[in-house]
Amino acid sequence: ALAGTSKDERLVFLGSMCADILDKFSSRLQQWLDSPDDVALVAILSRAPAPDLSTDSDSEEDSASEEEVPEKNT
Repeated sequence: ALAGTSKDERLVFLGSMCADILDKFSSRLQQWLDSPDDVALVAILSRAPAPDLSTDSDSEEDSASEEEVPEKNT
């Protein structure tokens, strides 16, 4: 589709394509942020498990046991 076009024309075309993609992504992201699943989205973006309020004490114990592991190895 870009055959016979100048480098500048191709850069403008690619730039407009990137702008369109970013516009679509940002509007989709805003829809997600406006949805009731904010916690799930934040968990996906941060690559962390969604907080489960019923297991707060368990997660604290897990972090404590993870801190003990290096001590056992030394």
